[in-house]
Amino acid sequence: MSGIRWGILLIVAMTTVAHADYSATPLKDSTTANTKDSWWSNDKITHAVVGFSLAGFSTGIAKYAFDNSREGSVIIGISIPVSFGLFKEWYDWKHPETHQASYKDLVAGFIGAAIGTALVIALSP
Repeated sequence: MSGIRWGILLIVAMTTVAHADYSATPLKDSTTANTKDSWWSNDKITHAVVGFSLAGFSTGIAKYAFDNSREGSVIIGISIPVSFGLFKEWYDWKHPETHQASYKDLVAGFIGAAIGTALVIALSP
C-alpha cells in the first residue's frame, strides 16, 4: 500500500481512538429506556462516529488491500456499518426494558458511514 493509502486509514483510525474514551462514558440518551431521543444527543454522535469509522476502515480495506473497484468498495464500506446498525437497533427493539430502538440512531450511523466512505474514496489516488 502506498503512503497516501496508509495515511487515509490512519486518519480514520485516529478518529476512532480519539472518540473511544468519549463513547465509553455512560450516556443519557436513547440507549436507556424512558429517555429523550434527541437528534443532537451524545448517542447520535457516537452512532455517527462508529458508522464513519467502520465505513472508512471497510472501504479502505476493500479498496486497497483487496483491490476492489471504487463502486465495490463503496458498497462494502456502506454495507458493513449499516448492517451493524440494523442489528443494534433490532437488539434494542427486542430488549425494551433496558434499550430503546431509534430510527434516528440508524440515520446518524448511515450519515457517518456515508461520510467515512466518501472521504476514503475522495482521497484515494
